[in-house]
Amino acid sequence: MKKEIFDLIKKEVLYFIYLLLLFIVLFEIAFYNDSFITILRSVFSIFWLFIIPGYFGMLYWHDKIDFVQRTLIGSAVAAGLIGTISYYLGLAGLNLKYHVFILPPLIIILGFLLANMKKK
Repeated sequence: MKKEIFDLIKKEVLYFIYLLLLFIVLFEIAFYNDSFITILRSVFSIFWLFIIPGYFGMLYWHDKIDFVQRTLIGSAVAAGLIGTISYYLGLAGLNLKYHVFILPPLIIILGFLLANMKKK
């Protein structure tokens, strides 16, 4: 594994923490009637399903695109991928309750491996 990728991820973890706090504040403002636990659960599920897999899916282009662009584009791509793959897995007979445990880690692992094999 490349040390460069690990160093980049360690550096950008702080950006994820800021983004998570921003989402929590925005959701707290938008859904002020809901409890804080419900808001945390919603924000963490959005991060787990779309933002983190999107970031790792776009990690291949870390030298050409900055963090914000990779996160925004990656989130949209991850939402499309997860929706499409989830649809076909549902048609194949896999119950919907397992998709949240299978698809995000699969996209994270594939994105990480693709970024590591980039210059080989």
